[in-house]
Amino acid sequence: MTKGEMTVIAEKKALETEDLKEINKSENIWADDEYIVPDELLQYMKDLDEETLFLDGVKEAVVNDGFDGDVNDIKAVSKFIKNRFIEQGLPSDYLRGTLEKSWLSGKEVSDTDDARIKVYNLCMSLHMNTDDVVTFFEKKYLQKSFNFKRIEECAYYFAFSNGYDYRELSKLLEEINSNIGEKCSEDDSIATEHIKNSIIGIKNRADFITYISENHSAFSGITSSGKRIIEEKIANIEMYLDYRTVIDKEVKDNSGDIEDSSERRQQHTSVKYILSEIYGGVLKQKKQVVSDYSFQSLKYLNFPNEVEISKILNGNKVSHDLIRRTIILFTFFSYYNECHSEETLQEDIYDGFLYEVNLALIRAGFQELYFRNPYDWLFAYCAYRSGDIGPIETLHGLLKDFVD
Repeated sequence: MTKGEMTVIAEKKALETEDLKEINKSENIWADDEYIVPDELLQYMKDLDEETLFLDGVKEAVVNDGFDGDVNDIKAVSKFIKNRFIEQGLPSDYLRGTLEKSWLSGKEVSDTDDARIKVYNLCMSLHMNTDDVVTFFEKKYLQKSFNFKRIEECAYYFAFSNGYDYRELSKLLEEINSNIGEKCSEDDSIATEHIKNSIIGIKNRADFITYISENHSAFSGITSSGKRIIEEKIANIEMYLDYRTVIDKEVKDNSGDIEDSSERRQQHTSVKYILSEIYGGVLKQKKQVVSDYSFQSLKYLNFPNEVEISKILNGNKVSHDLIRRTIILFTFFSYYNECHSEETLQEDIYDGFLYEVNLALIRAGFQELYFRNPYDWLFAYCAYRSGDIGPIETLHGLLKDFVD
C-alpha cells in the first residue's frame, strides 16, 4: 500500500468521524418501557469491531518513515520496526512478546507505565516528532500523552522536542538520576499544568536537569488537577441531589420541614449513592457485557465503579484513562441536571455540554472528546437526547441493554 493510499484512508476515517455526529440526532425508541437500541448505534458498534486504531496508527507511521512494502504484511512491518529499534540502539528485548502479539495484533494495547514507555520507544524508532507522538497517543492509543507528573515521561517529552535519539535520551536520564537529591524543593503539590508549562518553556538541557532535580518531589506520577475537577463535579451533584430531596419532600407532604437532614446529606455524599443515580441502578460492583451483543468494542465501555472512584478521591495512583472517564461521567450527569430551561434550544444545550466536558478535560490535561473512542461517543450520543426521554434516561436505557 502506497503512502498516497494511506492518506486516502486517513481522510476517509476523518470524514467518518464527522459522520458520527449525525448519528447523535437519531430518534429514541421505547417499547413497553424498554429502550430499543437504535440501528445507527448498533451499526456504529459493528463498525468499531472492524477498527484497529493502534495498528492503523503503526501502519501510517511506518509508511511515513519510509516503509514501501505492503502494510498488511505484518511480518514485513514487524521486521521494519525491529530494524529501526536496532539502528537507534533502542531496547528490543521485549519486542518478541510485544510487537506482533500486541502492537500489530489489532487488539487493545495496555496502558501501564511500562507499556507507555514502550510505546514512546516505538514512536522514537519511527522518527516521530512531539506533535506526532501526541496525535498517536490520543487518536490511536486512546491514552493521555506525556504525563508531566512522571520524570521519565518529562524526559521523553524533552527528547522528542529536541530531536534526541534513544542514546541521547539515556544519557539525559542518567544525568537526571545522578543529580536528584542534591537540591530539592519541599513543595510536592506543584500542579501538573504548572510543571507542563515550565518544562515546555525550557530549551536548555542543563536548565531542564536543574528543574527536575530541584522539584523532583513533585513528580509523584499522580495528577492532582483531575482529582480536583472530579471533587468539583461531585459537589455539584450533591447539591442537586440535596435540592431534589427537598422538593420531593415538599411535594409529598406539602411541608417545608425536612427530617433527618444529616442522614440525608451523608447519603448524598456517598459515591455509591451518586453512582446509583447516574447509572439508574443498573451497574453493580462487577460489570459484564450482556450476551445479546457480541461487540468487541463494548470492552471500551468501561464505566467507573465505586472502588475505582474512591481510589481517585483518596489520592491513590490510578490510570489516566480512569480519571478521564470519571470526569466525562460526572460532567455529563452534573451538566444535564442543571439544564432545566425549556426555552434553551436543544442544539445549544448539546453544544454547552461539549464545551463543559472539553473544558474540564483540558483543565485536567486530557484530550477533548474523541468520537472514535466508544466511551466518548456514547456520552455524546446520550447528550443529544431531548424531551421526556432525555440524556440521562437514554444512558439508563443503553446500560440496561449493554451491561448486566
